[in-house]
Amino acid sequence: MLSSVEILILSVIQGVSEFVPVSSAAHLVLVSKYYAFTNQSLLIDICLHLGSLIAIIFYFRNDLFHFIKNKNFLIKILIGTIPIIPAGYIVYQTGLINQLRNLEVIGWMSLIFGIILYFSDKTKITKKIGNEFNIKSAIIAGHSMGSLIALESANNDKKRVKGIILLGSSSSMPVHPDLIEAARNNLPLAAEMITDWSYGKTQHIGGHPLPGYWMIDSSIQLITESLPGVLLKDLIACNEYKNTLITIENIEQQILLISGIEDKMTPIKKAKELTISNKKAKISILDKCGHMMMIEKPREVAKLIYNFNKKFMKE
Repeated sequence: MLSSVEILILSVIQGVSEFVPVSSAAHLVLVSKYYAFTNQSLLIDICLHLGSLIAIIFYFRNDLFHFIKNKNFLIKILIGTIPIIPAGYIVYQTGLINQLRNLEVIGWMSLIFGIILYFSDKTKITKKIGNEFNIKSAIIAGHSMGSLIALESANNDKKRVKGIILLGSSSSMPVHPDLIEAARNNLPLAAEMITDWSYGKTQHIGGHPLPGYWMIDSSIQLITESLPGVLLKDLIACNEYKNTLITIENIEQQILLISGIEDKMTPIKKAKELTISNKKAKISILDKCGHMMMIEKPREVAKLIYNFNKKFMKE
């Protein structure tokens, strides 16, 4: 029977290797054989994997409860899981499982699949959303950094994209080095810097149509809860993008620009340069509004977007 120390070592190996792109089962076999553990049975490996499964179920317990509301997703998971049962039974009954636990097989499989993972990581696979969802026509809207994506999308698919809405956009979007540094090392500070510059004067003391809604703090919370490194990558990409004026010159679709008169992130002066580069671009300026116009002036923004979309509803 395995000693407590051996069980502890294998449990740690299983717990760590299960969630990284390596074979946890292979590592259990390798460590057991290398250190000549007293018991290297398949049953021990199954128990360790069962422990990982229980931990995963516990961690995602709230998400699992939602399966009841999403039966299609649950059915797909069951369909994907069922083949494992007969496959495992055949491998075990034929004795093939003992051959697969051989060190030579583990070594070759680690090498082969390591090479496959390397090339799959280096290979760029791109899919067009329009093709995936069979979209015949679309109007794309993007805010701030998202407006740059909207521009590129419209330029790359002139046939299906009928119009674009650019909110809080400008001819260039340089990011101050201090903000990039804060995003790298001090996310709460970066969130405060962004929100301080994003909102107009009125919004710093309230003013939202929804009673009790505090725009500054809610935005800070949203940014600080983002995944590590996401804000930094977005800011660097935004800072390095230099093709705004070139891209908008090539846009053939109708363009609606929505800007806030108190916007410090993408000033009105820079936003108007887009209308100079493309005569089809029309700008609407919101009074007493900063960069976060969707939150600061939700009704006005919704009305502008609705009126713009009406032009294409019959198409």
